[in-house]
Amino acid sequence: MTKDGQTTPTANITLGGYKITNLAAATAAADAVRFSQLQNFSTNTLITVAGTDTITGTVTPTLTAYTTGQIFSFVAAATNTTSVTLNIDGVGAKAVTRAGTTALAAGDILTGQVAIVEYDGTRFQLLDPSAFANLRVSGTSGVALTLPTNTGTLISDYITPAFRNRVINGDQRIDQVNSGAAQTYTAAAPVAYNVDMFYGLCTGANVTGQRVAGTSPNKYAYKYTGAASVTQILHGTRIESLNVADFVSQTATLSVQLSNSLLTSVTWTAYYANVADTFSAKTQIATGTFTITSTPTVYSAQISMGANAGNGVSIEFTVGAQTSGTWLIENVQLEKGSSATLFDYRDYGTELLRCQRYLPAFISGGSFEVLGYGPASSSANVQAGVPFKVPTRVTVTGITVSAAADFLVNDGGGSTTCNGVTFAFAGINSCAVNFTVAGTPLTALRGYNCAMNAVGKYILFTGARL
Repeated sequence: MTKDGQTTPTANITLGGYKITNLAAATAAADAVRFSQLQNFSTNTLITVAGTDTITGTVTPTLTAYTTGQIFSFVAAATNTTSVTLNIDGVGAKAVTRAGTTALAAGDILTGQVAIVEYDGTRFQLLDPSAFANLRVSGTSGVALTLPTNTGTLISDYITPAFRNRVINGDQRIDQVNSGAAQTYTAAAPVAYNVDMFYGLCTGANVTGQRVAGTSPNKYAYKYTGAASVTQILHGTRIESLNVADFVSQTATLSVQLSNSLLTSVTWTAYYANVADTFSAKTQIATGTFTITSTPTVYSAQISMGANAGNGVSIEFTVGAQTSGTWLIENVQLEKGSSATLFDYRDYGTELLRCQRYLPAFISGGSFEVLGYGPASSSANVQAGVPFKVPTRVTVTGITVSAAADFLVNDGGGSTTCNGVTFAFAGINSCAVNFTVAGTPLTALRGYNCAMNAVGKYILFTGARL
């Protein structure tokens, strides 16, 4: 062999275990490659990258053809806005996809991001998981994943930050007062509470309302049944100031599932309380209309909450002349941000405790459900302290009971049925209740258990609702 390359080898050359040193960097496809080029991945790193959705780049040595299995990396010059193609050294523009043949969505490649692609023989597939700004659940291989059918596929839809939905009992499953029984709304009367945290009213004629079975997969819905001469029905909820303090001057999204067998329009209105948590005077934040059908469908609207949302927010839905037929409301949600996400289902126990901040309720599940213990203040009265499960929003001011005869006092030796159950005094953690019996069967200062005597009997502590 000559040092100036005049002699061309005619067979393989062995170097006896020695190295070729001081080798120049390869610049053509047929050149020997320096180890540093392999180590630095420079032969597969695109330079002079340009373009947003139509990306071009070059490599050294110059690429002459795409081959299945080739891997390239590049630093993105811009964030993509739609589907993307990549053209290296003018070989030809090929689609850039993810998860096989799925086209990229806006934001899948970000400015300054290192993106890695592999050529599969037809297209470049994006390999770097960190590139998936809009990571989605898709595909059928591996473990099957069943998702709700009425939602998108964004991963963010399936991540539930704590208390994302600021509407307590938005799915209306907790009904401490009626336990699913129907109630009548009197025309032109003040609002009447129905399921926990919600209220209703009507004008023109009386209507009935009731928690009923929801549209699958929803467990419950609230249903109003129309009547002749009805001119309006309203269904609303109020949110305490402490739970929307961070909504001030923010965008929020209201979503709800609605259907109506007669009417095709529902008006929604958002208000703020003029004085914190006092909704007797309120000011409109925004209003709008949903055009609905008899098929339960999720509707949403974005709301600029304004500077006074921190006083507390109410959301009201109204329909006009519901002179017949039914109106169903399901899954009411108010969340921060400009997109409606999946309904924020919360466990029953947690949601029940949230409701009891506003309405402490004790509903008997047995034939001797103890409420509290206290001394007999006379031969006919026991004053017992009833502890609440959670502190109330404000001090309760009264009680409602199923019937006085549903309660008894017991000293361990025998029970006496009550003929009176009355409010004494309260704080936010407990309430003193007077349990009165006929005659004089009690021993003054002796301790007595005070209990409900049958399943389904109740005592409600009122005055803390919004």
